[in-house]
Amino acid sequence: VCVLLACIFSFSLIGCSSNDNDGDVPQIEITDFERFAEGRHQFTYTETSNKIVENGKSDYVVVISKNADNYIKEAAEDMQELFQEATGVELPLRTDESVTYSDSGKYFVLGKNELFKSAGLSTDNFNLGTDGYIIKTVGQSVFIAGDGIHATNFGVCGYMEIEFNYDIFSQTTFHIDKKQDVTLKNFDVIDIPDCDTRSTGTFYARTELKTMRRMR
Repeated sequence: VCVLLACIFSFSLIGCSSNDNDGDVPQIEITDFERFAEGRHQFTYTETSNKIVENGKSDYVVVISKNADNYIKEAAEDMQELFQEATGVELPLRTDESVTYSDSGKYFVLGKNELFKSAGLSTDNFNLGTDGYIIKTVGQSVFIAGDGIHATNFGVCGYMEIEFNYDIFSQTTFHIDKKQDVTLKNFDVIDIPDCDTRSTGTFYARTELKTMRRMR
């Protein structure tokens, strides 16, 4: 046993010895980490004279791609549910196959579908990462999109936070302002998290997927 302990002690001394030749130590560039450590949180918006909801009524619809994946469909579900919770208005759901973009159109456009492209929008220059998103107003429509699979849903929650002071604490506990009138804002929002991936970090939330994606 003593011999074994002596061997272990000897190897530990070797392992802990310093290396005076710094040139042998590989240098790792961590540009991506530095970018995400800084993040980007641009919440720029101004009021317009147009209304999304007036006296409890709205002409707006939610638009997703005709080929939308389940993540975009979940974002649309959250948009409809939370908007109705705040205003009492049930927003219809349409696809980009049934509507086309115009400056006078009244849409919440989710994801990078045909209307997103027709409005001249792109995420190419924003470096949004996995969970960053943009909220942009073009004409009378609000566009919410990102590059990652969950990003549009995070954008929907971001919109709800700006418009209705939305915040969620658990599956059954959340806050959202109630409004009978909602004014269209001219959004120029870019939100990139300080870490690449947003996470609730709790087992409870991960067992209830709707809560998990809304807690962002």
